[in-house]
Amino acid sequence: MIENVSIALSSGHYAYIFADTNWHTSMDIGDIAAVETADDIYYIDTGMYDTSAYGSVYIIDADQPAIVDTGIGTNYERIIDALASVDIEPDSLAHLLVTHAHLDHAGGAGFLIADCPNATVHTHERAGPHLSDPARLIEGTKAAVGNQWQYYVEPKPVPESRINTLSDGDTIDLGDRSITTVAAPGHALHQILFYDPTEGVLFTGDSAGIYVPKRDRIQQTSPPSQFNLETCLDDVRTIDAMAPETLCFGHFGPRVYDDELLSSYKRALVEWVEAVRQKRAEANSDEDVIQHFGNNAELTDVWGTEKARAESRLNVRGVLAYLDWQAAQTEWLTYSRVWRRGYSPCSLYLSSISDVLHFSGVVYRPPHPPLHPTHSLCSPLVDRGLRPDTCIWLQR
Repeated sequence: MIENVSIALSSGHYAYIFADTNWHTSMDIGDIAAVETADDIYYIDTGMYDTSAYGSVYIIDADQPAIVDTGIGTNYERIIDALASVDIEPDSLAHLLVTHAHLDHAGGAGFLIADCPNATVHTHERAGPHLSDPARLIEGTKAAVGNQWQYYVEPKPVPESRINTLSDGDTIDLGDRSITTVAAPGHALHQILFYDPTEGVLFTGDSAGIYVPKRDRIQQTSPPSQFNLETCLDDVRTIDAMAPETLCFGHFGPRVYDDELLSSYKRALVEWVEAVRQKRAEANSDEDVIQHFGNNAELTDVWGTEKARAESRLNVRGVLAYLDWQAAQTEWLTYSRVWRRGYSPCSLYLSSISDVLHFSGVVYRPPHPPLHPTHSLCSPLVDRGLRPDTCIWLQR
């Protein structure tokens, strides 16, 4: 463990790190500092969205050096400069560990891989195709972040030959240590965490929320389109069961593990979803809900008004999508009580197939032979004005 060390920052200042504190001194954008509870792990403030203390990228100075996450791609040169400050040449970088495909974590991968010719990108098997062909990712990000897109740069595709896809429980050999992967699908189905058991460090991606050092608290994150409250809570329970020594947040920086801190995050997630649910019940439209929470955003004094409000609007959209999915799931369960030849009628239209795919492992196809609309099993659908031949039928 590092005790009471100081490290030179790129701005010319020094950050003083004390092992008995839970949060670090403020850093300027582009600065690099040591993770206090681990040897040879550093983090950089990437200046994401022109906001300090929001986006971090980690450097592991192992026998085979690695970077964890890559930022949004804008000003990726700051990461190259950070490597140089700890005497790692771009040619020596061996691994880029990407927790998930969202562009605030994966957007710099294509740029860094071009500058680091011997590095391999390691990411979840669902994320790999998005990195090699980011077109859908770009479209979805633009829709989700709105005018915050001005801070992004369109990502460069990562050659498939330089991507190693991972699933839960895989390991990555860094020479003097190994990194273990942990699936965490609540924030996104393509999210995977990286655990360094040698140092007791867990790189959390967005599974444990957004750590705000200035407040020593965790802020919820619930972006569209795959946010799922129950699975997010399961992810936090997974982290609790691991009890790592240090949590390295993608947003922002390291924090000594504390089960009470994560318990407070679980409560915050539940309360956040309920607050959006209640406001939706009162409001005239979803846009009014988004506007309400945007206008009353927290942390404007930490991130600035523009970023804090944009963050709130993004998170509300994710919760609204989750509530819609939850309602559809409840409706599906209502009409799945009667089975015929292993099939169940469902009240979701084919146009809502993306909702159904939230059911992991579900196989869908129409029953054969088709049921006649007068069949007793179709009566719940017909009573609701739905055509059985346009409904999704799920295989049991």
